Amino acid sequence: MVDGSSDFDAKLEARRAALGLTAQPFAKQAPRSTGDEQARLRDRAIFIAFSIIAVSVTVFQCIGLPITDDAVIPLAIPVSFISLAVLCWFVPPKINPWRLVLYFLFVATVGLSTSIFADTYSIASLALLVALYTPFIFSFQTTEANFRRCLDMFSVLMIALAGLEFLQHAMQLVAGPQSWPNPYKLLPEGMLVPNFTYLQPIAWGARLNKPQAFVFLEVSFLSQYIALALLIEILIFRRVKRIVYFSAALFATFAGTGLLLLLVSLPLVMGRMPLRNALLVTLVLLMVAGLAAHLGWIDMVGGRVTEFHKAGGSANHRFIEPFDRIMQSLDRTGSFYSGIGAGQIEKVNNHQFWPIAKAIVEYGLLPGLLFYAYFLYSMFDRPPHLRLAIVLVIWYTFEGALLTAVNPITCLLSSMILIERSRRGGERGGNTTAHPTNRPETEKMTDDF
Repeated sequence: MVDGSSDFDAKLEARRAALGLTAQPFAKQAPRSTGDEQARLRDRAIFIAFSIIAVSVTVFQCIGLPITDDAVIPLAIPVSFISLAVLCWFVPPKINPWRLVLYFLFVATVGLSTSIFADTYSIASLALLVALYTPFIFSFQTTEANFRRCLDMFSVLMIALAGLEFLQHAMQLVAGPQSWPNPYKLLPEGMLVPNFTYLQPIAWGARLNKPQAFVFLEVSFLSQYIALALLIEILIFRRVKRIVYFSAALFATFAGTGLLLLLVSLPLVMGRMPLRNALLVTLVLLMVAGLAAHLGWIDMVGGRVTEFHKAGGSANHRFIEPFDRIMQSLDRTGSFYSGIGAGQIEKVNNHQFWPIAKAIVEYGLLPGLLFYAYFLYSMFDRPPHLRLAIVLVIWYTFEGALLTAVNPITCLLSSMILIERSRRGGERGGNTTAHPTNRPETEKMTDDF
């Protein structure tokens, strides 16, 4: 008799091989290669640095380090810079020569403009400008899956902070707005970033205040960061529960800046989204907006729309006056190469202007444009996700400030990431990662709706 067990074993082995199984499924797996282990440690280091920076620009947004009696350095600056320095020690950064060239051009022109042509200027303001935008020179290579892990961490962080916002609403409804713990009273005055409005009524003369989740500089910042988290969910993860949650939290801030960012970005975000997903996102947003309108949101906040053309109004200050200041500045003699001096524009109504407006007015047209060219090139130099980079640029340009540290540092969360690629591809920064094993996870996360 011929023993047929060998033929059976051969067929079984072939089936196991087709399923990716070994002949001994419970045998110890071969140790990872040195290259795989290094990539894993690199990705972990980038994730930790990303997480620390994300926490510093949100949870520690109000806190600063006093350096003189009237100067406070936001805690986000040393925390983020130390994190990046340590990351450079473990993960060699990539330096694009064009980023470096544009950085030195903008630094040289603002320095010469200030030292030669400005009658009055702030050395501290100039130094802060040069320091804040130095990290845009560097980027760190990682996998697309790890970058999405980083963005998911930011989403989870904002879930917690939005929860604090809802807690504030509950506290003031039960015990009144004065029941909120006010960091401007709990912490030493020198440890708080000055010149921001901590408490704001929901409407003029209203008893209730807008919540800023205890830790944000003011409610407009909370609104903007919730909008960023919402756009990340719509762009990348597409998790319905989180979209609903962030939409409700955005309306619950009773602030218009985050909602404006959402409305401006939605056509970009939903442009290439499958029709079913686009309709579902639109339905969710409309349902939340309808509920907000039913609860009186429009009556309390809708009046802010008229402030665009009202001198002294918040919307006018934020969106109209910056453009007017640029036009006024360009009428000055020598405005092409000089401005009014570093740090001087804040003395006009003590208001934060668009970054490009402040740069042009204080340093001149050429230095201001060179600065902005450096910023834009850094943001669009092989971004990990092109549409997210565009959203961040829109946010920074029209709702950010040149020297408010959390604005440029938040943009680093995109510009510092360089995705491993083997060939050019589509959206999501657009490429196949260098490690094929990451593709199924990436596709699963993208299609998770």
